[in-house]
Amino acid sequence: MRNIFAGGLFLALLAGCQTTTQESATSQCKGSLSDYSVPSCAYTAAYDSGFSNPSDRMGWSQALQIAWSRGAAAEQCGLKFDRDAYLDKLARNFPEAGRLIHDLNGLQWHGAQIQKAGQAFCTDARLADARQHL
Repeated sequence: MRNIFAGGLFLALLAGCQTTTQESATSQCKGSLSDYSVPSCAYTAAYDSGFSNPSDRMGWSQALQIAWSRGAAAEQCGLKFDRDAYLDKLARNFPEAGRLIHDLNGLQWHGAQIQKAGQAFCTDARLADARQHL
């Protein structure tokens, strides 16, 4: 009897780990930003929602995730800006993470997600939003 209970508890916990992120009204994306290989649709949905879901922030503040992602979007989508000056700005505005963390966990990680999403990620609306954060 104990094995049946333990097995049922394990399945219940396992089922609770699956997450679904809405990409649009017509499609669903299975996955989250905590997945080893982040689905592009999950990243795009988190980006577009301004990282409003706490689980999409991976322990960082919403404002910091927005700053990182918009800087990475600017870089990946070809906007001209001074990357070093932006990293300095991030270090001043978000001292909880050092410059290296802002570069690796911030701009580079978000940049990899945007690059994986492809050129279709670089919409006019996202570029305008990124410009506002530079």
